[in-house]
Amino acid sequence: MIFAALATCLHLVSALAANPLPCDIFDSHSTPCVVAHSVVRALYASYDGPLYQIIRTIDKQSINISTISAGGYADAGAQTAFCNGGDEHKNPTWAPWAPGICCSDSHPDSCPDACDKKLPGACPKVVGDEPCWGCAKCGSPNHNATLAKCMITRIFDQSGNDNFVHVVGQPSGLEPVGTGGRLHNGGAITGTNASADPLYVDGHAVYSAYFEGGMGFRNNVTQNVPVGDEPETIYMVTSGTHYNGACCFDYGNAEIGTWPNTTNDLGYAKGLMETVYWGDGYGVQGPHVMADLEMGVYHSSGKPNASYVGINASFVTAMVKGDSNNHWSIKWGDAQAGPLHTAFDGPRPGGKDGPYSPMKKPGGLTLGLGGDTSPGGVGTFYEGVVVKGYSSDDADNAVQANIVAARYGQQ
Repeated sequence: MIFAALATCLHLVSALAANPLPCDIFDSHSTPCVVAHSVVRALYASYDGPLYQIIRTIDKQSINISTISAGGYADAGAQTAFCNGGDEHKNPTWAPWAPGICCSDSHPDSCPDACDKKLPGACPKVVGDEPCWGCAKCGSPNHNATLAKCMITRIFDQSGNDNFVHVVGQPSGLEPVGTGGRLHNGGAITGTNASADPLYVDGHAVYSAYFEGGMGFRNNVTQNVPVGDEPETIYMVTSGTHYNGACCFDYGNAEIGTWPNTTNDLGYAKGLMETVYWGDGYGVQGPHVMADLEMGVYHSSGKPNASYVGINASFVTAMVKGDSNNHWSIKWGDAQAGPLHTAFDGPRPGGKDGPYSPMKKPGGLTLGLGGDTSPGGVGTFYEGVVVKGYSSDDADNAVQANIVAARYGQQ
């Protein structure tokens, strides 16, 4: 507690001498970040530490990828050099890194909807001597399995609370990384291919955390994350074009341990999580920002919400705000231009959909997975935070302005 408070004070002092970044902004409005994750940039002007960890599949060596400078961007050059460093091995065979059952003649329905199911053998049954795990690259004529030289296995917390997220399953051919949730229905949940999605942010070459299903991160041992009905604010920046409607590409506050220890009382499970959900489905046509509250993904109090139409943006700011006393809201914005929009502001779902008040948030963390570790979600993660408290509109607007100023996707 003392360390976290000291870290917040140091962040605030440093921010006075530099352009404030998202967590500097939230901290200055007395709603501090207690979780701060990013694979592309620092979220505090003073932060110059590690952003994420990668493991090289051929020899299981790992390094941390840090910012180039305080308040700066990820050192993608260090990642590229490290991931190519295994080439000195004779005839290296990189691990095939793709989710699910192989898309093949024998499993034509295993491809996600975005894949071309009508192309026989689009994803080969084997790559080298290794079995193909799935259709990792969708939307192109040849769905060859992704060959991952490196995988992201941990995303560090910049807030000073040590609330990192990490792999919960056992990647193929690799040792388990830390502790976490559990395997989903006996199948491994893995990290992400570290080089699958290169992009530019403010002219800097970086990489995203690119989730293709069967991938995800958790943390069951956290500090200062809101619990119960305590207020919180969660946002993430994601891709507006990479998504599906499966459960669940979530980010935020989730169950701790095997879900939810109440499998005989599913009514009690309602309110055991509060996360940003990005995708389509759940009564919405086209991709949108919703909230996974456990036992339901919602965009309102449970009633139809006429404001919900598909979002058309390359990069999206997705925000869920959970207040105390039966109040919450959803905001979204184009991460490249313009303000935030309020998609919903009102009471928690109730009636046949509830009750979701009071909330029962346990303070665990999830990224890319549903509360029960369901790994079907597809999406992209660039940055995200959990804030202690229901942030002000002024803080939200300033953070959105900073995200736009970061120039996602621009060289």
